[in-house]
Amino acid sequence: MNSASIDISADKLRQMRAACACLFSPRQANDDVFLRSLDMEQVRKAFREKARHCHPDLHRGESSLAAARWSEQFMRARQAYELIIDCIPKEETAVRRPLPRIIAVGGAKGGIGKSILAANLGVHLARLGRKTVVVDLDLGGANLHLYMGMTRMQRSINDYLDRTAPTLESIMAQTKHGPWLIGGDSSRLGAGNIPFAVKMRLIKAIKSLDADHVILDLGGDTSFNVMDFFLSADRGLVLTTCDPASYLEAYNFIKVGLFRKLNRIFGEENPVPAKRYKPLEELIRTATMPKGDQKACTVTDILSRVESQQPAYAQAVRKAVSGYSPFLAINRENRPAKTQNVVDRIREVSRKMLNIDVQYSGCLPNGEEVENSARCLVPVLSQCPHGEYSKGVQALAARLA
Repeated sequence: MNSASIDISADKLRQMRAACACLFSPRQANDDVFLRSLDMEQVRKAFREKARHCHPDLHRGESSLAAARWSEQFMRARQAYELIIDCIPKEETAVRRPLPRIIAVGGAKGGIGKSILAANLGVHLARLGRKTVVVDLDLGGANLHLYMGMTRMQRSINDYLDRTAPTLESIMAQTKHGPWLIGGDSSRLGAGNIPFAVKMRLIKAIKSLDADHVILDLGGDTSFNVMDFFLSADRGLVLTTCDPASYLEAYNFIKVGLFRKLNRIFGEENPVPAKRYKPLEELIRTATMPKGDQKACTVTDILSRVESQQPAYAQAVRKAVSGYSPFLAINRENRPAKTQNVVDRIREVSRKMLNIDVQYSGCLPNGEEVENSARCLVPVLSQCPHGEYSKGVQALAARLA
C-alpha cells in the first residue's frame, strides 16, 4: 500500500481479500501487487461507487424483500470498507509530520476552573520537552491568556477567523511558562457566534498545528460550537466539582456531546464517507431532541430503533457510541469519599442511560496555591511546582496520555 507490504496475520489477510472482492473484484483481491499498491483514495472511491449503486435510499420504492437485499449489500460494502482502511498503514510517507495529540477541557458550567487547568496542563506538558499549544476556544469569554501571565494579546484567534492572519501559527505567542498560546478576544459583540463553515476551518487548522500537544480551553455551555470543539479532540476531559449543580451539568455535557455526535453521523468531520440518509437523521433527531410532551430516549432505545428501522446503519451508529469515551476530573475537592461518590454517580448514569464508559482521570484539590495563582496570574506549576495541585495535574496528564 503505497509500495509498503501488508504486515498483518494470515487470518486478517484472508478477511482483507474477501473485503477487496466485495469492493473491487475477486481477481484484484487475489493480486498481491494490487494489495500492496492500494491506498486510501482508491478505497474511498470504490466505496462511493458501491454506495451509489446499492444505497438503501435509492431503492425506497421497491418491495420490502428487494429493499432488504439492497440494505444487506450496502452493509457488506461498508463493513468491507472499514476492514480495508484498518489494514492500510496510516503513515503514507516517511516524511509526514505526526499530528498533534489534542486534549479538550470542557464542562457545562462556568467558574469551575477549566482555564486554570488548561493553562497548567500546558505548562506541565511543555516541561516534559513537548511542543505544546494552548488554545482559548471560550470565544465568548476568553481569559486563558490571563492564567498564562499575559494581560494583553497583540493578536487573537479573531484575526485568524477574520482572515487578517493567514494561519494559526502566525498568531501564536510564546509564553514565559513554556507553552505557546493562541489567545481569544471576547470584547467584540458576537465573538462566540461563529458560522459552521468558519468553525470547521478552525478545527482543521488546529489539527494541523506543528505541535506535540494542543490543549483546548472550552466555554462553559453545551452550544453546538463547544460540543464540536470537544468532539474534535483525541481526549475529551469533562471537569466538574462536587457541587450538585456542577456535576449534574457535567453529566448533561457528556450526554449532549454523545447526542451531537450521533446527529453529525453524516457530517463532513466524519472520516467515513457516507451519503446523507434522511430517514436515519430524522430518527436520531427525534430521539435526541424531543419536542413537547415527547419523552427523551436512552441510547439503548435509539440503538433498538435503528436496528429495527434502519438495520443497514446499525453498525455505524453502534460504532459512533462505542467510540465516545470522555474523561472525567473532579476539581476543588479534598475529600476522597465525596469525590468517589460523585464519580460513581456520573459513571453509573452514563452506563445506564448512554451505554458509555466515562473514564475517571483524577481529582484536583482546593487550596491557597490555586487561589494565589489566580490572583497573581501565574500558573500553579510555575509558582508552586511541588504542591498538591501540581501533583494532581501531573497525574491527570499521565492518565490522559
